[in-house]
Amino acid sequence: MPIPQTDTSAAPPDKELRADALKELRLGANPFSMVVAAVGTTAEALQSDVRRHTDNQLNDLCKIIQSYRQGKTDTRIHPVLGEPGTGKTHLLYVLRAELRDRARTAGEETMLVVVEHLATGMDPIDYLLWMITNSFLASKGDAERMLQVIAGRLTGKLLAESLRRLTLNQQAELIPTKGLWQGLKRTFGSASLAQQRTEALGKLIEVCDGDSPTPFDLRQGCQDSEIPRQTALRVLTEHLDRTEPKNAVGWFRKELYGRLAQFVLLENREPFEDFHNGAYDAPVYVKEGGNLSRCLLDAWLELLGKLHVPVVVVFDQLEDYLRAPTKE
Repeated sequence: MPIPQTDTSAAPPDKELRADALKELRLGANPFSMVVAAVGTTAEALQSDVRRHTDNQLNDLCKIIQSYRQGKTDTRIHPVLGEPGTGKTHLLYVLRAELRDRARTAGEETMLVVVEHLATGMDPIDYLLWMITNSFLASKGDAERMLQVIAGRLTGKLLAESLRRLTLNQQAELIPTKGLWQGLKRTFGSASLAQQRTEALGKLIEVCDGDSPTPFDLRQGCQDSEIPRQTALRVLTEHLDRTEPKNAVGWFRKELYGRLAQFVLLENREPFEDFHNGAYDAPVYVKEGGNLSRCLLDAWLELLGKLHVPVVVVFDQLEDYLRAPTKE
């Protein structure tokens, strides 16, 4: 980039500038954390030529994240090392943009959490849980898109599994009768009517088993099969009641999954939001079962793992934490 012309007639001597710079560095602060990392928008950072110098590192990070998407890698710390000003923060901007593009084009979702400031005394579990859920509660942008994707995939899996566990007669009972004639056929055990209903349920299960079904796909599938969405939700929640263990993590998992299904099938966001704002009455065995934040965080991390969504926690400007005067 061309250097703009400036009036140097009033500038201090080089020795003075050098002394001031050394004085600033001796304070122990990272000048680049304020001058490079915090100046300009993300879009402006992506327009720079830093990516040309960090392509290899970007490819390495993407491969690491891809290995977690396959669910075969243990949690690890992956340091990104470099002198101040070499483009680490810009690499983070580029990585975030790359992950966003892959989510939109290939459906490869990634939960990226950037730790901006972890206050002294703050529980890391509470912080990570807040970072994961708070973005969903904002109901906008990439977080809203990811919530729709996660809720759709989960509800599809659960609804398909719960329907498969029903007998053919139980499946047929889910579709209301229309008119007197269909009611009579149902009463007298019409084989053709039962076959029609079984086929309708089969089509809904196919929608649920599809490649990343959306909330709209699932609602449309219920409509096409003539199953009331409230009935589909009841079947799903009863399945959760039967299959989830009676412990703290099982209770949180059941509540989280059920509220996500309610968000999908009934287009009702309020139960999901209330749950994450603490508006729930947990049974005694849950309250006595340990750290409630940890139980909910475990439920979320387990869910994201099942749906092959890696959770990437980024500490930018880690040197600021290392220079902190306290051990915490």
